[in-house]
Amino acid sequence: SKADRPDSWRAAREEWRTGRARKTRHSKTFLRQMRSAAPVVHVAGRRDAGGVLRLVGGTVVAIGVAAVFWVSQQWSTSNRPPGVVAAARAAVVPADDVVKGTVVPEMLGIGRGAWPERSKDGTVRLEGSDAWPGVRLEDSERLVLVGVTNSNGSRPRIVIDAGRPLELHAARVELRGLDIRGPSGQPWVIVHGGALRVSDCRFVGDADQQSSGTGIGVEVVDDGEQGGVYVQWQRVVVTGLSTGMRIRASRAEVVGEDVLQVGGETWLDWQRPQAISGSSLGVVLRHCTLRQSRRLLKFGGGKVRIDTEACVLAIPSGEVLCESRVEPTGLLAIRGRATLLTPGTVVTRGGGDVEGLVAAVPTFGGRGSVDPRDSELSRLPAGVPGVDGIRPGIRAMSAR
Repeated sequence: SKADRPDSWRAAREEWRTGRARKTRHSKTFLRQMRSAAPVVHVAGRRDAGGVLRLVGGTVVAIGVAAVFWVSQQWSTSNRPPGVVAAARAAVVPADDVVKGTVVPEMLGIGRGAWPERSKDGTVRLEGSDAWPGVRLEDSERLVLVGVTNSNGSRPRIVIDAGRPLELHAARVELRGLDIRGPSGQPWVIVHGGALRVSDCRFVGDADQQSSGTGIGVEVVDDGEQGGVYVQWQRVVVTGLSTGMRIRASRAEVVGEDVLQVGGETWLDWQRPQAISGSSLGVVLRHCTLRQSRRLLKFGGGKVRIDTEACVLAIPSGEVLCESRVEPTGLLAIRGRATLLTPGTVVTRGGGDVEGLVAAVPTFGGRGSVDPRDSELSRLPAGVPGVDGIRPGIRAMSAR
């Protein structure tokens, strides 16, 4: 019923007992905490004459802890989506295609078990070391897919066949404790709804998929533009995939904590409807690591705000951290705290406001793999200010 649905993004987060995102401090407070200069970070493009930096010749090197200083105010609450999408419409999945609201029979893969029945609260428990194929599930309120590790430590697996993704239709969707694998050339999990939480999951592709430019772990769609989407990732590992997540919505808020992506093209691809004005994307990242991924964000205009805390953005030198498909509009703002960025990286093209990204080369504990312990920092970069004893990057013990 409508009374049971969250009426705002804050209500959805509270229901999942998530912490409120750290409030943005005023730039003057941050500047007072700076102790000395840091290596250089690049921003490509031009700024207004009144900006803190004046970019010359397309790319300007900003000296200090901040690449470019933050000059805009924190987003007002009026700029955030008014609420989580309500129930998915029943017309999305014809009634004849659903068995007890759970399984479409023709979607079951050969050689793997049928999906278990879901409980009354929308929970589906996948137990042991079995593998399940893609399937289409629908619920008017909530879908929760929970993987239960067996006594041998084996995790349940969802194995996607070509053309048969895991497609979920519900106002709120949660994936927990799952290994998800699939082919290149399509999204593996497609979520139609307003709120998605992914925790303790691994998306593992073939080693050559990251160069194909087509593999996508999760796609989130706001059907009918019903108010935007809220996505939370906690303790998630992505390897061998071109894109970790794609969002199709005019407004979105994304929170990531202890997320690791090894290789690939992009962690987040935001595809907003061009015909809708007022599009906005907010991203909050804590203890996240990109390791040899080409970029953090690919987007097509709109207003973008990114806050990072204790992250490692080890993308190849010379790549663009946040790249727009369209002519840059200058509406990108990034605020970092104790966040490392590869020297020589272009933060964005066309100008933007950036603060607190520290240029440094990270030293990892091992080769990039699905095990997050290999991507922990083995030591902090010497002589780099602004870290203040915090060890940036994924925290392996909490991400296992």
